[in-house]
Amino acid sequence: MRTVQFLAEVIEELHRSADFIAEDEAEKLVHAILESEKIFVAGAGRSGLMIRAFAMRLMQMGFDAYVVGETVTPNLDKNDLLIVGSGSGETKSLSFMAEKAKSLGAAVAVVTIFPESTIGRLSDIVVKMPGSPKDKADGEYKTIQPMASLFEQTLLLFFDSVILKLMEKKGSNPARCSEDTQIWSKENDDVVLTSCVGTMFYIRENGRKGCEIKMDSMTLILFGATGDLAKRKIFPALFNLFVEQKLPHRFSLIGSGREPLTEGEFRKHVELAIRTFSRRSPENRSQFEAFLRSFRYIALDVTNKAEYNKLLTLVRKREQELGITEQNRMYYLSVAPKFFGVIAENEPFA
Repeated sequence: MRTVQFLAEVIEELHRSADFIAEDEAEKLVHAILESEKIFVAGAGRSGLMIRAFAMRLMQMGFDAYVVGETVTPNLDKNDLLIVGSGSGETKSLSFMAEKAKSLGAAVAVVTIFPESTIGRLSDIVVKMPGSPKDKADGEYKTIQPMASLFEQTLLLFFDSVILKLMEKKGSNPARCSEDTQIWSKENDDVVLTSCVGTMFYIRENGRKGCEIKMDSMTLILFGATGDLAKRKIFPALFNLFVEQKLPHRFSLIGSGREPLTEGEFRKHVELAIRTFSRRSPENRSQFEAFLRSFRYIALDVTNKAEYNKLLTLVRKREQELGITEQNRMYYLSVAPKFFGVIAENEPFA
């Protein structure tokens, strides 16, 4: 058989798989995701790779989603949901996770070939999948593919379908989402960066062609400036843009976080992040100090409306110092999704 013939047979198997999945089970999973505060996913082997892809899509939609075992994964609580992907439903490490989640009062969902498995019996929601386990002798569903390939492929496509259902319920349009889930649109005199779930931040228009924004003098207000995302991604990325002369000449970054840091302590925090995670080392000290002088910090409780006035005062002060006469402000929310609404309601700058 030719390679493309094998491909056609695999696609046909996947097409048949959809008929074996119960709609009511899928709907229960969608409802549980929408009702949960945090969502944790877990899987082993190739199934684990599929469920990681699902976690990424959940995160991009604004859900508070985590992969069990990652260094940044928080504690699981009683209002959370653990989703397990396991063909056999008997993987020891995943069974332990399900037991632990139940003991903490969290809900457990499993997508599996065997609903009566150990993890299936522990779960509140069970979605039965077609497929053959690694041990073909135990499976009812016949496939030309090796081991659990059909289950793993169906798992990925099923989770992508769950994402589409979640987008439908949230009123999002998948056709308008680019590969990085962000699109530009224009509202009145502002350029608005949106995601599949809503507005992320505003930039005052200063010349625009297509999707290109002219980078004039600007202020970046970074919520969650002491967090892991800022340390690993944002600060190194900004430094590399600075080295490549792709940042505005007059650029101000106002970082906010819960920790009571001085500006000097915050700049040391930024420097350590860049030295640890940037692809470029800050070899030119005078150049690096010029970059760090753009950074200011304020301790901020995002749930306290009164504290936003302090942030606004600092933003205006820096803009005056730099001679930034037009409000060209960008807001980056490097915080848990549950704080997005709080910040949007209290944020006084737009």
